[in-house]
Amino acid sequence: MNVDFRRISEVMGTFLTYSDIFNRKPTLNEVIEDIRKIELKKALTIISNYSLYGDEQKKELVKRLIPYIGNSEVLGGIERTYLFGFLNLNYSLKMFIAYGLENPVNKISSEYGDFWHVLITIMKISDLIEDDLADNVQLQQTIQKMWLVNRERTFMPTLARQQIFFGDISTNPSIFGNEFINIHQYFEDEYGYTIQEYISVLTTVCAKIETTELNFEDQKLTGIPRDYFNTTNKREVADKIIYSLTSDLTELKVQAKKSLNNFYDNEYLINSPFFEYDGHYVLFSPPLLNLGLFDGLCFKLQKICSKYKKDFFTFFGRLFEKYVEFILSDATQKASIPYQFLPEYQYATGKNSSDSYIKLGKNLLIIECKGGRITKNAKINADLLETEENFLKYVINPINQASAAYTDILKLDPDRFSDVKKVYILSVGLQRFPKLPMYHERLKNELVLHQQIKHCDYLSLSDLEVIATYIERQKKSLFKFIDSKMNYFDYYPYDQYYAKKYGEVHYFSLHKQIFSSLIKGVEETLREN
Repeated sequence: MNVDFRRISEVMGTFLTYSDIFNRKPTLNEVIEDIRKIELKKALTIISNYSLYGDEQKKELVKRLIPYIGNSEVLGGIERTYLFGFLNLNYSLKMFIAYGLENPVNKISSEYGDFWHVLITIMKISDLIEDDLADNVQLQQTIQKMWLVNRERTFMPTLARQQIFFGDISTNPSIFGNEFINIHQYFEDEYGYTIQEYISVLTTVCAKIETTELNFEDQKLTGIPRDYFNTTNKREVADKIIYSLTSDLTELKVQAKKSLNNFYDNEYLINSPFFEYDGHYVLFSPPLLNLGLFDGLCFKLQKICSKYKKDFFTFFGRLFEKYVEFILSDATQKASIPYQFLPEYQYATGKNSSDSYIKLGKNLLIIECKGGRITKNAKINADLLETEENFLKYVINPINQASAAYTDILKLDPDRFSDVKKVYILSVGLQRFPKLPMYHERLKNELVLHQQIKHCDYLSLSDLEVIATYIERQKKSLFKFIDSKMNYFDYYPYDQYYAKKYGEVHYFSLHKQIFSSLIKGVEETLREN
């Protein structure tokens, strides 16, 4: 195994399973029996609450488990031992939805209540999550699936990003020319409310969830009461929006059972991340809502545009490019060192440059954007053929395209970069293509690069936002940051590497600014009667 690749173990932890404590693996039937001892929706609310726990709460919960197991020795390495994370919580949701009952067949034993019963059941379910790891390829495929299904739980960057994409850039026809689609009109005609109203309602819900504080064994419901919007002037619209995102558990049970054999498939929950319980709309988990906020809106828009025979994804590709331009231009303007930003331009008749450039001294960073999505079969199955196609689409081809454009610019627009000595290329996709040795090491042989190009990398939009944060906050050259990452921590995600060097990854200031404006807009949109 590649030595550099092994370093990612530093930012990975392990789940504490039932067999780690009791030295035996539970059977599937035993797990199903445990699931059926508690009312389904009550169990789902407990799992929902678990999803709000931060790292410190998770560690504390491991310690509180000791009285139930009577042996603290099995909790060695507690700093990197967790009872749950995105993967096993979501598979637990799937198991409970698939096998759970509205009226439990047996009662939980009196020695521990609902909270601990669900927790122990999740530990048993974690024992059922096994992947084939017979060889190096299968190990890398497992890591690929884990990285691609994981999602952040913090809403602010997603909401700010969504507002810039769909509330700001998309309303300017001059940016798009013949590719412009009036998504706002189509959306309102289809649903009877505007994209801005949709964003405003979900911003309000997210703000409520984000400020929810939970204590251990807390019985709060993660979500909003049914009457939450009753005092606003958008009550009917808000109810319609939330209801459209609410699951029918009978339908969901069928979908969950169909995908039980895949631990990584959570896409059946993206379009309906809430369920109704005890007068509330309860959230399954914040990362699922985070995914649904952006992807769910894109899915709705793609579906609507197809009715009008419009190519939404070409339009979205331009939105993506303009968003990248928007954030990098903002970051370089706020930087304390003299970066020069250059947006896409036409360097010869009918020939466009790459999407964005950042120059500092004799160093040049070229950004090439690809706004599509990694295919589902690559995400949840790590299918080798589809992963290969995605690697070519989101890594090899964009980098080669950027290199070819740079070479052409040197011939046709030679004064533009005449003093540049060292060039870096970043291919930026909506999702991070997993950096795995079996693909990453091919870059040396499959890229056709101009001799000045010294470093190439591929990253996600959220990674690029980390780079924008670096530009505006740090007083050292971005190029030194990229060099040091490449030389010593090439396989680290950018946020993990930033945190390793500088501590907490602060929110990008533009996101904070947009989010503050969004909150003010929400107050106006949903003002009280």
